[in-house]
Amino acid sequence: VILHLNYSSGSQSGPLEKSCNYYADQGIPFPKAVLKDDDKHLKECYLFEDAENPAAPILLFFPQVNDTFRYYKAPGVKRSESEMKYGEVDISSNSTPYATYSMTFTEEEYDQLIELSEYNVLNNQHLILQALYRAVERKKNP
Repeated sequence: VILHLNYSSGSQSGPLEKSCNYYADQGIPFPKAVLKDDDKHLKECYLFEDAENPAAPILLFFPQVNDTFRYYKAPGVKRSESEMKYGEVDISSNSTPYATYSMTFTEEEYDQLIELSEYNVLNNQHLILQALYRAVERKKNP
């Protein structure tokens, strides 16, 4: 099982696409992972698997998105009215403080980015557990 946490600015699918192409060129088993940049609403996590090739790893891809974090401070815990502004983490606009070329963050920007990333992983633990379960089943039943 591979967890791919994408922290690139710009294209969220570009690094994933490059990885897939590299593995294909090298003949390394890897699931086909296709995302569309024009998808206006990326999910917090994608599970990719090549069911035809048990040698290929199961891939969990976490694009850097602020989807439900803006409304929840923890999975299942809604933000209060006073906490809503903290959930507005700008990670994709032209004025984002998280652009690749930005080398410093304020303490609040840093904390928001860490909390967003942690939230996205915790909010998708069901997919992580599903991937681990599938990997164990593959080993049991080759």
